[in-house]
Amino acid sequence: MSKRKNEKLYNYLLLFLILYGVTLFIWPMALFGLGMSLSAPYPHTYDTSRDLLVKILFTYPLGVLFAIFYCGISYENGRYKAPYWVVHVPLLWPVSWIVVEYLGLKFSF
Repeated sequence: MSKRKNEKLYNYLLLFLILYGVTLFIWPMALFGLGMSLSAPYPHTYDTSRDLLVKILFTYPLGVLFAIFYCGISYENGRYKAPYWVVHVPLLWPVSWIVVEYLGLKFSF
């Protein structure tokens, strides 16, 4: 018999948080590559979208660390509904990246 109270939630959180943790290892390389791409010749009309993309990528670990700590603390305190929603907070960064990239290409900002 398992000592965990909500085994399904525990496995769900563990899977997502391990995946997000792995992305933190890739993050410095992606940030370095983005920094190198900033020196590429672009028209000045794309300055706003490039600045937003840098800020989005630079703040990605904040969402991952928030999800890891909040989900761990709330699971240990016996709150089982909030971690289902909070574990998906780091997914807001790729979604915002895609939206800014699309709007930057579409409207040239």
